[in-house]
Amino acid sequence: MGFNFRMAFDAALMDATSAARYAGGTIEQWIRATLEANETALHGIAEAVASQEIAQETAEQLFRLHEAMIRDEAALGEVTVTAQAAVSTFFASLLAALKKGPKLGPS
Repeated sequence: MGFNFRMAFDAALMDATSAARYAGGTIEQWIRATLEANETALHGIAEAVASQEIAQETAEQLFRLHEAMIRDEAALGEVTVTAQAAVSTFFASLLAALKKGPKLGPS
């Protein structure tokens, strides 16, 4: 079974919004909007792994850079530590899916 980015992204987004649910709708909305705004870049990284343009380790580093940037954005804005934790949850879920199967399925 190959890696289906759409399914992995949606599952990771659900994990992240669930992690932030008790903090209120504003945090959930910020997480969803921010992660969806980064979806194309993250999908490109996953595609590069699948086509063997980059190593999986490189993809993991790039995902971690995106995670750090989004966590920094959360720290600077009006969102809370809960948002930072939810972002970490998202990337942990997405990276776990990538490690299970780097081949992309239909998106």
